Amino acid sequence: MKIMTKAAIIGGICLLATLGLAPAQMLINGAGATFPYPLYSKWFSEYTKVDPSARFNYQAIGSGGGQRQIRLPWPPTSASSPSP
Repeated sequence: MKIMTKAAIIGGICLLATLGLAPAQMLINGAGATFPYPLYSKWFSEYTKVDPSARFNYQAIGSGGGQRQIRLPWPPTSASSPSP
């Protein structure tokens, strides 16, 4: 029993140690205008040199497309409304 407890404790410590070593990845998604895309692309490239864990996914679909992706339907449906 004591051997199992010691093995579990050592295993837990090893697991926590390896989790601390793994770099966290950050993905930022966006969509919008096509005109500023070359500038955004340059900014994303330069930022990932400073913070390699950051990743960017920008879809140049036009400003109207970007607005449609974030707008909520109005009026809200009963499915999205909180119940009283």
